[in-house]
Amino acid sequence: MKRETLKKGSGVFFGQLGPHGKQLWPKKTPDPVHARRAGVVLIAVLVALLIVMLISATIVRGLVVQHRLASAEPIRAQAFWLAESALQRAQKQLESNVDYDGEMWQAELVSGGGEFGQVVIHVEPIENEPGKRTILVQARFPNDPINGVLEERSLVVATARPADES
Repeated sequence: MKRETLKKGSGVFFGQLGPHGKQLWPKKTPDPVHARRAGVVLIAVLVALLIVMLISATIVRGLVVQHRLASAEPIRAQAFWLAESALQRAQKQLESNVDYDGEMWQAELVSGGGEFGQVVIHVEPIENEPGKRTILVQARFPNDPINGVLEERSLVVATARPADES
């Protein structure tokens, strides 16, 4: 066996001989049991990582849905209050005019953002009950058939006098 001397600062590589002629780190062939264990551990880590990724994706999806619902809530509230105000308007109109049969109008958002809501009011007599009317209200905000929120309300009211007695 040939002896090699190691110099200070020179790198030591696998298979090199030390000062006493022995290999410093003998090359080892991988043990098949150890290699199999390492493969199983790698697969287990990858499966665990996949599960964590799926859970994270589910959480993110839930957060996106919650964000969409929360951002749509002010629009739903605006449509709700638009419908409620239309019911009150129709009641007041019926108090002053028994022949009132409804109307359609638009309301601009107070902030002037250019968003309009549309209200349609229908007042219909109830069969066999001449002193009562049904108020049907449809309020859409914003006034967009695709992105707008449609709020519908109905209310039965008694009129001061029947319309056909006038």
